[in-house]
Amino acid sequence: MTRIVYILPLIVLMTLAILFAQLLLKEERPEMLKRPMPSFSVPLYENQDKNVTEKDLIGQVAVVNFFASWCLPCALEHGRLTTLKEEHGVPVFGIATNDDPEDIKKFLGKFGNPFVKIGVDLDSELSPLWGLSATPESFIIDAKGNIRYHHVGMIRPEHVDEIFMPVIEYLRKEEQTK
Repeated sequence: MTRIVYILPLIVLMTLAILFAQLLLKEERPEMLKRPMPSFSVPLYENQDKNVTEKDLIGQVAVVNFFASWCLPCALEHGRLTTLKEEHGVPVFGIATNDDPEDIKKFLGKFGNPFVKIGVDLDSELSPLWGLSATPESFIIDAKGNIRYHHVGMIRPEHVDEIFMPVIEYLRKEEQTK
């Protein structure tokens, strides 16, 4: 009987670890959406007297990334956002959710700044508008301001070439043919 007391928590812990690993490693398939981006206006990180709005994204294929300085997966995916910006010329807009500007500054100092602009959503008011479940989450926006892809969770290295760039290239070609 005493063995069960010791073994049962171990079995439960192993089961939870396996389920967690499956959730983290599940394969994403790009599903092309086409819904309008919500209207929003949040203070600009660099100058809180100005705002970042949906109008800043219109006219270009871009990525919107919701992140937080306290979010470990956000730190782990940060290099992929830099790759999108520097290697593929994709404008990346950041929305820091439920975060302090000083903590954001430290985060960017440590990992770099791949963002064209960063909005600060102190109270996570944008989360329900965009349909967020957690951070990080990213959206690919077409030039007309439609959400065309929603990526839940951390962007892994293979996601850049297997998901993000095919969708972005498709949308860039779509814009050129119009």
